[in-house]
Amino acid sequence: MASEADDTRAGAAPGVLYVDDEAQSRKYFALAFANDFPVLTADSVVQAEALLEREGDRVGVLITDQRMPVETGVALLDRVKVRYPQIVRLLTTAYADLDDAIAAVNRGEIHRYLLKPWDISALRTELKEALALHQRKRREQELLEERRHAMLALATQVAHELSTPLATIRTLVSNIEEHLTPLLEGYRPPDGQPPISEEMLGLLDGSPRMIHRLVDRANMLIRLLLVNVAENPEERSDYRRFPVGHCIHEALGTYPFREEERRLVRVEGADFEVYGSEVLLAYVLYNLLKNALYAIASARKGEILILTEPGQPLNRLRFRDTGSGIPAQVLPRVFDEFFTGKASGRGTGMGLPFCRRVMTAFGGTIVCHSQPGELTELVLSFPRLESDAVDQSSMGEVRQ
Repeated sequence: MASEADDTRAGAAPGVLYVDDEAQSRKYFALAFANDFPVLTADSVVQAEALLEREGDRVGVLITDQRMPVETGVALLDRVKVRYPQIVRLLTTAYADLDDAIAAVNRGEIHRYLLKPWDISALRTELKEALALHQRKRREQELLEERRHAMLALATQVAHELSTPLATIRTLVSNIEEHLTPLLEGYRPPDGQPPISEEMLGLLDGSPRMIHRLVDRANMLIRLLLVNVAENPEERSDYRRFPVGHCIHEALGTYPFREEERRLVRVEGADFEVYGSEVLLAYVLYNLLKNALYAIASARKGEILILTEPGQPLNRLRFRDTGSGIPAQVLPRVFDEFFTGKASGRGTGMGLPFCRRVMTAFGGTIVCHSQPGELTELVLSFPRLESDAVDQSSMGEVRQ
């Protein structure tokens, strides 16, 4: 290998990046495995991240030493997990650091840990298996991208086909609404004809409002479908600081609730600021509302609590419903793209993956906890901003 960040086989299949602050160890690694697969090396977390930023597609496996100056290998692997999920992450460590390695495996930050000193033959086998795993993960991602493209094309066509008739319905209903009330007030049954009942008159009077709500809901579902399957919902051009409380109340004010649904939602907690897109976070909340209302309708019970918790170093938004809950076998897959635990035809499997992509773009996380038959809670964690102007006054038990 000619240099620390040069691959002697440019254009080859993805290889292995080895990170270690000891020059002799890097040289030994390169000599041992350069004939088996492309090898890249870096002498620090900073150099490794710079290399990944330039040419991450050349890396299939990242193996790093745990003990290094400034930052540990686990800290590097934790960030790589978020930014480069297709890279298989390995940690090499001495026995003295074994507890850190085991904890990292349990948290899902690394695929496996390898103790020093190495058995070169066994390490070669591990690295080849990790590269094969990377190839499978990359192919799975390519298939998901192909499916997302197909769904986006279909969603775009559906939106185009439905937008015109929905707009026409809205216009017609507005015209009906304008003239219906005076017509009903002046209604007199024709001679010899039975009068329209008071109940039916009430239904007729409320029909335009109901049609407006249904049109709003249809438009909302179309917009959700389009944004959920979009390739890049993480567009950062409109990122700014905004109070999460304002976003919550705006989302609740624009969500097309059915009759009685709005009263199921309660908001509590203290406000904090988020850096990101208020529009994208609103769409996250729309997705969570849609799922929670489905769970409540399925269970025929429950309510929704949105709880905001300023904290250090993270601020959190807890979104909890006491509906049907999520079966234990489904829970680990709720963030998998195109996977849905709903009845056939009731979900696309794109909503929660979209929420995770948005939270990752915000520098945060989203996790899901559930007790079947009892509750489901989504916890959205946001980085606390420097000079965070937190309003410690309660947002109150506001029933929407």
